[in-house]
Order: sequence, then structure tokens, then C-alpha cells
Amino acid sequence: MTHVLLLRTRREDDPVRPPWRSGDLLARLVLARSTPGAAAAWRDRYERQLADEEDLRGRCAATVHALRPPAGSPDVDQRETDETVLREAVEVGHAVVLDALGVGTSRPRGT
Repeated sequence: MTHVLLLRTRREDDPVRPPWRSGDLLARLVLARSTPGAAAAWRDRYERQLADEEDLRGRCAATVHALRPPAGSPDVDQRETDETVLREAVEVGHAVVLDALGVGTSRPRGT
């Protein structure tokens, strides 16, 4: 029985990747100076993401249902500001939720 419906932004075909080294070092330096508590969270982010993915496939799978954008959906960067791109991403998410709930959409997907 599902107890939690989790809306994910990461597609199933988009695996967690370690941060690129120079960006990671810069982020750690900036965070250590401005918000030391955030620096520790940043440092452990990759390992936490891997553990989260493992939990969703393993021990939490019976109670947490993770909804993800379909494989091949367009990437949306965290810094994206283009309203059209963001609206399209919301529409993809909306369709995924309706599908998971067994509710028909008012228009065909992809239009």
C-alpha cells in the first residue's frame, strides 16, 4: 500500500552523477565561508542522492511511490528561467500524475 506519493524531477534514465570537481570545490569554498552548515550538506549531497535512489528501489518501495518524468523527457536545468520550457516540464509532470492516478487527460499527450 502506498503511503507517500513522491514527485521526482530526475528521470529514471538520468542517473545521479558526482559533481564536477572544480564546481564542487568552488561551492564548498563559498558555502564554508558564508554558511558552514550548508557546506557539510553540499559535501554529502552525492552520497545522499545515491542512498535516496537505493531506498526508493528497495526498503521504501512498498510505501513510497516515486513519480518521475518519462525516459527521454527534455532536461530542465535547475537555473532554467524560460517560461516555455518550465511550462512544458509542468505539463509533463501533470500527465505523469494523472496517469499514475488513473485519470484521463483532456488532450492527447505531446500536444
